[in-house]
Amino acid sequence: MKQDNNNIDSIVNSYRCIGCMACISMCPFGDLNIKDGDYGFPIPIKHMNCNDCGICLLECPMAEENEIENE
Repeated sequence: MKQDNNNIDSIVNSYRCIGCMACISMCPFGDLNIKDGDYGFPIPIKHMNCNDCGICLLECPMAEENEIENE
């Protein structure tokens, strides 16, 4: 499955999300909500207003690790 590296789905879908919720405060569209993840911590869920701007990844501590692996 192709992952979109410009939004938080790339982190969540690769099971790297640690539930810190930094992305929630960064979203300029208020498009991210939280749900309980499979491993007992919160994960972000994007909705219809997401335009894949990537701003949610600016504070994500796992985003850099994801970019390195995809190179």
